[in-house]
Amino acid sequence: MGWEARVFFRPKGTATPFASSAADTVDIPKEPRFFNLARKSAVERRCDIYTPYSPSAGVKTRSIADPHAADAAEELLLSIPPPYLGEDSSTLYELKTRYKVKPDGFEKWEKDLREVTFAYVLQKLDVEGIIRTVSNEVATDVYVPVRKLRRKIHIGMGVWCEYTDIYSFVCQKLAPPPAAVTESTVPAQVPAHNILAAEHWVTMSLEGHHKDLELDFKELIEECITHHASGGQVLVMGYPEFVLHMVSSVGASPKADAQSS
Repeated sequence: MGWEARVFFRPKGTATPFASSAADTVDIPKEPRFFNLARKSAVERRCDIYTPYSPSAGVKTRSIADPHAADAAEELLLSIPPPYLGEDSSTLYELKTRYKVKPDGFEKWEKDLREVTFAYVLQKLDVEGIIRTVSNEVATDVYVPVRKLRRKIHIGMGVWCEYTDIYSFVCQKLAPPPAAVTESTVPAQVPAHNILAAEHWVTMSLEGHHKDLELDFKELIEECITHHASGGQVLVMGYPEFVLHMVSSVGASPKADAQSS
């Protein structure tokens, strides 16, 4: 997928900038360039379920939502069966691996999409020498559903601009529900997601050739600090590192003895 530079921030206000009601929108002053480029594209709605692993490895399963579905993050999350402790059936995983990283925030990623077990994913990462920066318990017991309302547009010369509202949940796996004994037995109620934390963030990114985007990314960061980010605070990182940030915020911290990736 090439080079990508991404920022995350908590948005100003309480509603998304793409809300339909003018009364609910966030005040965006002075025509910010990248926001106005991204808002020209249609919204893609989906939920990706991430497994915390390492800043240099993203492990997720993807669920595509109805494009006409309501925007409520909780409604979409409830429509997705929670993963259970001990389960490891074959699932369509997307493995995103970081091969290069620049001091200015640009990262080079490659994706691998295949239907495999989680044990296979862990083995593949181990073979590739990617060091896990969370404990085994966190990697197997915690998952992070991220509800996305994404706008992405091609702005020329192989460059893509993205603006995505994300609703991130940190959840802990539960034991699987008991199976019904007979057909006449009322099925056991499927437990809801065991949510430890839920936060609204926004992420913006540029994708393309690194040398063509250095100045643009500096401008994007300044735009986020000035116009969009609550308190002017932004995180420059990819999705895998953001997932670790969310997990550590609820006390499921990375291993203290882990080596730097």
